Amino acid sequence: FAGAELNNGTFKYEADFYNNTCVLKGYLGNDSVVNVPESIDGYRVVSLGSECFLRKTNVVKVNIPSTVKSIRARAFMESGIREITIPETVTQLSGSAFYSCSNLERVVIKAPITKIEMNTFAKCFNLKSVVLPNTLREIDSYAFQYCRSLTSINIPSSLKVLNRAVFEDCSSLVSIDLKNCESIGSHTFSFCKSLQNVKMEKCRGIGAIFRECTSLKEIRISESVQYIAGEAFRDCSSLEK
Repeated sequence: FAGAELNNGTFKYEADFYNNTCVLKGYLGNDSVVNVPESIDGYRVVSLGSECFLRKTNVVKVNIPSTVKSIRARAFMESGIREITIPETVTQLSGSAFYSCSNLERVVIKAPITKIEMNTFAKCFNLKSVVLPNTLREIDSYAFQYCRSLTSINIPSSLKVLNRAVFEDCSSLVSIDLKNCESIGSHTFSFCKSLQNVKMEKCRGIGAIFRECTSLKEIRISESVQYIAGEAFRDCSSLEK
């Protein structure tokens, strides 16, 4: 890599002179809707760099071009973004990319990613709609923690692993079908106080994952389950069978 950090008045960017590509390092403008360009000063834009839109509370929408291959850590953290579509060309979506985007309501992930990293959408308190790709195999810890406006989410049949506290305190989540998910981390649904219906046909074990799911009335445990932890259903006060 040989390059330098430059700016064109709208973006700070790091240019790669050999490959004629660049990584956006920071947004300098004041527009509420930002159309990320395919190129800047002749350099093809291939990445939204770490903290590119960090705390840009005036930005409500960003249109990402097909040249972009990666969205790096904290790229949109604590920004004013309300909706985002991640295009098919993106192959890397790093952790905390949308952490604490309290105005974010809708996410569409068209990118063929296999994993959603830690804290990616945590503390997106107004997130209501998420479309996940059918390539997804794993959701890492805390990815949707405290998404308190999320009522449902369509889990693709490709998903195998939910790590720790993925949906913890998603207090509006009513139902979820985990289809082919085999591994569920501890506290995945803790404090999901509206959760009524859970389907998990392929899960191999039930750890301490339903703590204080006070609306949960019934759960079907499949033959694939090999163990149930002692605090799996702690304080599930409405559980009948």
